[in-house]
Amino acid sequence: MTDQMPGGLERVLADIQQRLARLERDARTIAATPVAKASAPFFIPDGSPGTPSGGFVAYGSSGEPRFKTSSGDVIALPAGDVSDHTMTSSSVSNPPTQSQVNAIRTDVSNLSQQFNNALASLRADNVIG
Repeated sequence: MTDQMPGGLERVLADIQQRLARLERDARTIAATPVAKASAPFFIPDGSPGTPSGGFVAYGSSGEPRFKTSSGDVIALPAGDVSDHTMTSSSVSNPPTQSQVNAIRTDVSNLSQQFNNALASLRADNVIG
């Protein structure tokens, strides 16, 4: 049987290590591609990126979206903190009845509370200031 690695295992491993180091270096120097419009869904893998020198890096963590800023902050999108609201005033007659007016007031109040909950959640996760 002929030797598949006539140069010696140590030389082959050293060559693989050099190639890996070169690929890692090249991967760090490739400029990010700006996304202005997506023509199809795209996949962002789980990862543990380094801190970018500017802008931010998008990555996944256990399937959840994360962003790492140039200051090293990790921002997670809030999930599940805001519930859906079912509208109670689906149709209104002309002129509206007092009951319909009350339903609209209830909807506006509930939507305002949902909006405030969403803002609080985004602030708690440092997505907005």
